[in-house]
Amino acid sequence: MLFRSTHPVLDPEWMGRRAAPEPFLHVNDPPGTLRLELRPESVAERTHYSFVGIRQRHFRFTADVTIGFVPQHREEAGMLVMQKDTAAFGCLLRSGADGAQVIGVTQFSETGRQELAAVPAPVGALHLRIRGHDLQYYCEFSVDGKHYRVVGPALDGHALSPAVLEGFNYTGVVLGLYGSSNGAPTQAQAFFSDFEYRPE
Repeated sequence: MLFRSTHPVLDPEWMGRRAAPEPFLHVNDPPGTLRLELRPESVAERTHYSFVGIRQRHFRFTADVTIGFVPQHREEAGMLVMQKDTAAFGCLLRSGADGAQVIGVTQFSETGRQELAAVPAPVGALHLRIRGHDLQYYCEFSVDGKHYRVVGPALDGHALSPAVLEGFNYTGVVLGLYGSSNGAPTQAQAFFSDFEYRPE
């Protein structure tokens, strides 16, 4: 699970990326929830952005979470699977070109971000899920937590491989919770609950 409901801090397995200049996440506020404050910085930058995650420990796994978030212009929040700042995939709730809410799949790399797929998403709490199957990842979402829809194609995990990146390996692949306003000032917050990581 995300954290113990009676404990005011995250379990030790959770980690961020660098030390943020001020707190951006709040555990059990409200109770049973992790409240993530969005920051203007994004994962594609070598800086302080709003992310907290755990290590991927299995080749085949499922990680899911419930998210409450209403994105405005340029804001997005959801789940990331990443090897480093410029090697990540996002399963993110954001506004589409027409302002309607979508679940989008984004790849972050040395050349910036690439939107791989997007599907309309209803307003209200949603269930996000990332599944790992050997060297493929899948972004999925659900309204009821039972019937999931896959968003876009299978994501090629070779993009997160040290052999492909030819650089320092950091701590391996990490997956977790993320939010950004992508350069714009914001007071937005995303609310996460019921995170679970399960090997298959």
